[in-house]
Amino acid sequence: MSDLILKRYENGLVVLSLNAPPYNMLTVDLRAELITSLDCAEADPDVSAIVLWAEGRMFSSGGDIEEYAKGMQSPTVLDLCTRIEGCRKPVVAALHGSALGAGFEVALAAHGRIATAECLLRLPEIKLGLLPVAGATQRLPRLCGSEFALRMLLQGNAVRAGDAQKRGIIERLSQSDLWDEAQEMALDLAKQDRFAQTRDKVAGQGDPAGYQAAIEVARGQAKGPLVKLRHSICQLVEAAQILPFETGIEMEAAAFEAVRTSRTFLGLKHIFFAEKRINAALHKGADLNSLGVYGGGPQSIMIVRDALLANMSVSVVNFDKDSLGQLVRSVHDAARLRLWTEEKVAQAMTRLNLAGTAQALAETDLIIDATRASGKDLAERYSVSEGEQIKPLVVFNAARDADRLEALTGRKGSVATMLTAPYGIFEILPCSRPNPSSVQTLQRFSHRLGRLGIVAEAPLRKPMMQAQTRAALWALKHGASPAQIDKALKDFGYRTGVFERLDQEGLDMIQANLNRKTPDPFWLELVDVMCATGRLGAKTKLGFYSYDETSRPSDTDEALTQTLAGLRKKHHFEAQTISRGEIQLRDVAALLSAGCGLLELDVAPHASVLDVVAVASMGFPRWRGGPMRSAQAHGLIAMQKALRKFENNDAAIWHPNAVLAQALKTADGFDNLDL
Repeated sequence: MSDLILKRYENGLVVLSLNAPPYNMLTVDLRAELITSLDCAEADPDVSAIVLWAEGRMFSSGGDIEEYAKGMQSPTVLDLCTRIEGCRKPVVAALHGSALGAGFEVALAAHGRIATAECLLRLPEIKLGLLPVAGATQRLPRLCGSEFALRMLLQGNAVRAGDAQKRGIIERLSQSDLWDEAQEMALDLAKQDRFAQTRDKVAGQGDPAGYQAAIEVARGQAKGPLVKLRHSICQLVEAAQILPFETGIEMEAAAFEAVRTSRTFLGLKHIFFAEKRINAALHKGADLNSLGVYGGGPQSIMIVRDALLANMSVSVVNFDKDSLGQLVRSVHDAARLRLWTEEKVAQAMTRLNLAGTAQALAETDLIIDATRASGKDLAERYSVSEGEQIKPLVVFNAARDADRLEALTGRKGSVATMLTAPYGIFEILPCSRPNPSSVQTLQRFSHRLGRLGIVAEAPLRKPMMQAQTRAALWALKHGASPAQIDKALKDFGYRTGVFERLDQEGLDMIQANLNRKTPDPFWLELVDVMCATGRLGAKTKLGFYSYDETSRPSDTDEALTQTLAGLRKKHHFEAQTISRGEIQLRDVAALLSAGCGLLELDVAPHASVLDVVAVASMGFPRWRGGPMRSAQAHGLIAMQKALRKFENNDAAIWHPNAVLAQALKTADGFDNLDL
């Protein structure tokens, strides 16, 4: 036997400790060893009670997601929970850090639970398109009722142990020493003639009508791509009240088997692990407590706001009165969404320092320059002497050459360009020979601000956005309306359609950035006409859509319909019927083509990174796993045929390149593609 379970005998009981830190994942080997240890403890006449403990920073992160996908090996987590609950000696789970998923289910199967006040309890399976594997849908509502159980099961968010105690999920909160108090609780249970199993508890079912009413409310609120799963969870919680425990467990197992091979789970699993790989080196980066920002503007305001809300101290230089006003409003708006008090907002603003010169930023942990200053000016601001401690320097201007700035400033290996998106990601483009610690620090900074730090050789989001826009414009030129195109994309799962996004960006901003040397004549003329007639987008309540007082878009109006018809005729585009399915297929094909192009140029480290970019910053449906994964799920042979067909329409948008051909040669497609 290995040492996955540590045994400590004290005071007539045994403490069985999960010993696979930092996460104490419930692998098949750990499960088997824990069951064996329970058998030994139950048979030992000198042991009157059992405490379940865990080494490291948390109780358990739960089961192995890859094992879920392949099928659980024996003994399963359900087998383990059944063994714990059926033990003839009381078992108390002592929880600290967090108990997630199957780890929380193990605690639910125990005869008693005690936790530190800051311990987090969570059933995150819904986030992966799954449901619990070991009885949580049956045990949890028996303890706390259907409303709170459904909140945990359907939202997948963490609950603090203090809240769980109020709901009857946790019997006791540790007041000082969890180790001693857990043993005391276990010995108290051992003195009782009979201790209750969770399956037999009914505290959460004292109001049958209210229990059922909460289920009906949850059913009515279920929507989106996971609606069937949500209804299934509601049915299981309902079964916990009206059917025998064993029947509910069998139903839960059958429901789990039905979803573990679904395309939804496989897509969510793919993006989960892709994000995990991106964040793998976060622990190596330096911790950041202060930020220096030179220059105002929308990007700076967003960064400063998020840094203040993340408890960082921020020094700003060259922030004019208008930028400061926008920053204050932005902080208050964001804080309101987080339900912050005015006092907490005021505390955040005290961390803002209005500095006078760039030299004042030298003491901060990270410097961001958001200006369009010349290389000479940047060298004067940020040059360092030999032997001086070097802090990472970031510039927002994508046209900047990080290698040249590195040479000008003397910041060897510590200069990068960072591109921001409205949400989700920061793109980190380091110099050609970066200091790994600087890159990891920038990733850690991104994480602290709630973003994913994507490290690449060149921008990834922009070419993918351009490909999507061009595919939508092709459909627009050939007879589809903006509303028809956007509806098809939102039906596919996007949060926002292409033309809604263009309205949010502003047609005047798009006009200012149009390439007039090699333009698309149709698009160039359409943008010019729309700007000339005041159709600037959401900010003027009129663009591709008209907007009401709530900024909600309505259908395209007749004037724009006539404009589009005239431009199609002028540029010799024949209107045709384009189905919803064709719009969706052309969109995925365009993103696939752009993604393969980036992989061919070797600027993206892996296809899964492109999936993360699309999901996190473009609103691509998460449950589909990203465009590369979605194309693979559709079938790469079928996608290659579609690209060859669409290539006749516009080879700049749809082109089946060599990377796709290479992916077709392997059973795993893009998953293990060696470029």
